[in-house]
Amino acid sequence: MFETACSLLQHAVTAGRCPGAALAMGCRGRLLAQAYFGTMAPLDAPFEPVGPHTVYDLASLSKVVAATTLLLQDFASGALSPQDPLRRFFAGAGPQKGALTLAQLLTHTAGLKSWARLDLLGPPPAAAAETILSMPLAYAPGSQVVYSDLGFILLGRVLELVHGAPLPQLARQRVFAPLGMAHTGYAPPPALCAPTERDERGAWLRGVVHDENARFLGGDSGNAGVFSTLPDLARYAAALACGGSLEGVELVPAATLRAACQNATPGLGQNRGLGFQLAGAPGDFFGPLFSPAGFGHTGFTGTSLAVDPAGGLFVVLLTNRVHPARQPDRFVGLRAEIHSAILQEWRAQQGGNT
Repeated sequence: MFETACSLLQHAVTAGRCPGAALAMGCRGRLLAQAYFGTMAPLDAPFEPVGPHTVYDLASLSKVVAATTLLLQDFASGALSPQDPLRRFFAGAGPQKGALTLAQLLTHTAGLKSWARLDLLGPPPAAAAETILSMPLAYAPGSQVVYSDLGFILLGRVLELVHGAPLPQLARQRVFAPLGMAHTGYAPPPALCAPTERDERGAWLRGVVHDENARFLGGDSGNAGVFSTLPDLARYAAALACGGSLEGVELVPAATLRAACQNATPGLGQNRGLGFQLAGAPGDFFGPLFSPAGFGHTGFTGTSLAVDPAGGLFVVLLTNRVHPARQPDRFVGLRAEIHSAILQEWRAQQGGNT
């Protein structure tokens, strides 16, 4: 099943676009196929093959698996609102940044800079939110979509302030454990982790988050830090493809998930919902065959999750394409190629009715 997609991914590994990969495809709550390719670390003996227990650094896919999911749960319960301003959580935010809303952070329209190395700015990790809020805005809020890790660092801190618990604990109790994602979390044991790049001392980052800011913040942040396996992440994707629930466990109410996947940024060049990237923008990672209702996210390390709710199909791709070093040009377009191959075969099997 899905031979063309598997052939594409095997060729990508052979050609050096990524050292290894794990791919899962399913429909609603049913896993249709999973496949594994290459090795965890081709430059690091004993050249362990990728398998169901290989743990990958999800990078920015953490934004939806943890922070976004937790926030959507809070929106559904009434503990938080998308329109809550930052002044509710950060007394020193000032009038301009204090007026920014959680929705603007989730849609990357808050006016924040796309990136800044917090570890190079001086203040300690505990002052990360204050450091971000002291930076001048890069553009007028609501006028552009500028993808920003800084906004999700703030969102992670909001969750901790509201619930009085660290983000890893919240994610484990309210997302990972209920779905049976036993091998998903922050700061995992390194032995089963696919390595990414070398750190400043020349050691492989293995079980240590690749993102510099998340690493500075202790490995758990709203923007990155979650590690997972293919079977675990396929369960999460299946819950989304089933409207927010899986096997009797409600991850997010269906109405809340539908609202989160509405395009909140029309005319701004990117299609963004609350936390999710939406299909339909030119050149997006979904590929041209995804339904306009498609949603998901990517991670810089070479991970992605995509859901096509029109047919209930979901696709999870996990790689460590930044090992041994980041060469993004080699990876460009691979996700869209695989998605298109899967959807072509899926629609052929269904008689073109999806």
